Parts: sequence; C-alpha cells; structure tokens
Amino acid sequence: MKIEKIEKLQKAKVHHIVGRLNESLVNEPVHFYRIRGQSIDKLTDVSNKDSTLTVDGGKFVFNVPAAGSGLQLTYTADGEPITLATIDETTGKITKGINSAQIQVYPS
Repeated sequence: MKIEKIEKLQKAKVHHIVGRLNESLVNEPVHFYRIRGQSIDKLTDVSNKDSTLTVDGGKFVFNVPAAGSGLQLTYTADGEPITLATIDETTGKITKGINSAQIQVYPS
C-alpha cells in the first residue's frame, strides 16, 4: 500500500475538503485518514462512504459530516469555566473561544 500526500489541497472548510490530484484521473477513489498518535482512522463522508471519486482533471470534493461532538479546552476562573477553544473532531479545526488566548499545537 502506498500513501501519498495530496499536494494541491485547495480548501478545508467546515464540512468540505476540496482538492485536485496531481494526475488527470476520472472516477479514481480518494480516501482521507486522521492520524492521532499511533492511531490511523479512515474518515467517512456524510453518506458513510469512506471515499469520494475524482471528476474531470482529478478534482475531488469530500463532504464530511457535521461534528456530533467537539472537544473543549477550558480553564476555571473564579469558579466559572471559560472556553479557550473548541476542536472539531471530524476536521481537526481549532476555533478560539476568546480572542486574547494564545494556543500552540504540538505534534504527538
């Protein structure tokens, strides 16, 4: 099995991953994986399929489902929890809860 990096990932919005393979292939399956530490998980789309097919010129769109739950990074000040950031478990997108927060992400 050969895993290649897609060089031209064009957009990664909340519910869509759009890009183009470096070959002009039509109906070629494209799979997406999430890597967390020692775990590699295959992502599924909104139809619970684990791949999408390329269209003209190697373009693809992968529609990820809305996150059912998200992770929250919080701290407590004066007995009240304050959300510093939320993390979408499907896409990995980090959204800051307070603009003054500084967040650094380190590889596992």
